[in-house]
Amino acid sequence: MIPTFISPKASSGSPVIRAVIDADLSRLANRAKPFAIPVHYPGGGGEEALPLGFQYTAPANLVLFVMINGLVSSLAIVRLRSSGLSQRLLATPARTRELFAMLTVAPFQQMLVQSLFLIFSAHWFFGVHWGDSIGVFLLTTALICFGVSLVFLMGTIFHSPEQPPSLGPWIGVFLGMLGGCMWPLEVVPPFMRSLAYLSPAARAMQGYRALIFGHASAVAILPDAAAMLLFAIAFSALGILRLRPQLSR
Repeated sequence: MIPTFISPKASSGSPVIRAVIDADLSRLANRAKPFAIPVHYPGGGGEEALPLGFQYTAPANLVLFVMINGLVSSLAIVRLRSSGLSQRLLATPARTRELFAMLTVAPFQQMLVQSLFLIFSAHWFFGVHWGDSIGVFLLTTALICFGVSLVFLMGTIFHSPEQPPSLGPWIGVFLGMLGGCMWPLEVVPPFMRSLAYLSPAARAMQGYRALIFGHASAVAILPDAAAMLLFAIAFSALGILRLRPQLSR
């Protein structure tokens, strides 16, 4: 089979590329060793191949969409505050914690169904092997808890019903870009890689990458799951403290 090189004629670099390819093919035809081209990435990656393909995009989409879901689902709390319905609910015999539980159930169910759909569809249709099932369960549960915490926190920060559906996806994409949902962190400069861990998405992606590519055990990803739960607890506590007085206004 004769290899064919196709390039646009208007490209000034195509003759150079063609010459390099022809020289390398001639060397291989003469049983010479191929050129060894070392690849180094700004984030510290070396000779190893980058984690790419469906094995990478499946967990990246899972993390990204759960965060976006949490940001957009804060619309329910914003509407509850702006409509004055929260005052009437608090005037009933129902307790405040029962109201908080009601606000938790719906987004939790949505994110659970969303996560199960992404996990099983990626496995069945794209051959993604997620790794240790207990580890996937722990990490996904922590991710969903973090998504629910975003509902409470952002529900107290957004001021109008138009903001969650319009700004939520932008914030989610920004957190995903920072945390490695769009590209492996090996390809970003070192300072960006350090900054990435301010985004909880980085800890989730680190755990999923360890499970999928490193075949890590559930014990190995416990620090990542614990970090996600700490983010969830902190965001939930802050959101509930801010929400309690806002609901009574």
